[in-house]
Amino acid sequence: MATKYWTGGAGDSNFATGGNWSDGTSPTTGDVCVLASDPDGNPDFINAGDQTSLGALKLIVGPNWSGTIGIQSTPLTLNLTELEYSGQGSIAHFETSGGTTSKVTVTDTGSGNLPFRLRGSNTISEFVMTDAKSTVLIDGAGGRNVSTINMIGARRTAVLDLTQGGSGEVACTTAKVNGGVLKMNHTCTNVEVSGAGQLEVTGTATIGQLDIYNGVVDWKTEGTTSSINSLNVYSGQFMADQCTATVSTIAATQLYETATINEQNGVEGIVWSGGITVNGGTLQLDPGRIVTVS
Repeated sequence: MATKYWTGGAGDSNFATGGNWSDGTSPTTGDVCVLASDPDGNPDFINAGDQTSLGALKLIVGPNWSGTIGIQSTPLTLNLTELEYSGQGSIAHFETSGGTTSKVTVTDTGSGNLPFRLRGSNTISEFVMTDAKSTVLIDGAGGRNVSTINMIGARRTAVLDLTQGGSGEVACTTAKVNGGVLKMNHTCTNVEVSGAGQLEVTGTATIGQLDIYNGVVDWKTEGTTSSINSLNVYSGQFMADQCTATVSTIAATQLYETATINEQNGVEGIVWSGGITVNGGTLQLDPGRIVTVS
């Protein structure tokens, strides 16, 4: 195993060319590859394509990196054991392949329209996002499972978007949103929103348990199959005022002091299965709406 640094010395911008790395050899299984800075002072373009034949690698893109990595149609495809990203480039297109990627960490990004895009169909054990200057996209076009998502203290401009996979799906087991905005439209078993976190749910998403300790959840689902099996609003806001679903089933709902549930959408499509237990807080419904409150 070796740690090697990008120099761009070969001049072809090819990730697999040995002359572009500090030790003069191509990356291979177990190596840690570091894009630390643009060595010539100019943003480099990393030629992309399928580089999985290099073996399982760890990639670190440092905060002084301002180059471009791949393009949307030809991302840099690697068998990644781990990815750490804090680059400031306007475009970074990755695809993960092969075995499970244990961890992807996004500490920061550039301020481009889409400075970080990750596609592929292998499993990511943990995706951690502490900040970004704009939207980070996990593309689920090939079907993707992310075991755990942690958004920790990110600024409001930091958006993690799981909704752009077309007919595919990004499913996760656990999501914790303590800052920034998480957009989802598919399946998640357990979601926790706290701090200044915001969750935006569209499509026909299914959530097992949703706990809101602070922050905002925008329930904007559509169609007839979206659901929450257990909803606990301890503080913060559950906003369903833009929900257009003709049927959206929410079961086992608990509302607590300082919390708000707003369902004033004019559609009245939410089925509050088992009613709403109001332990305090504010419940806002359409005029004439009938629900069971205890």
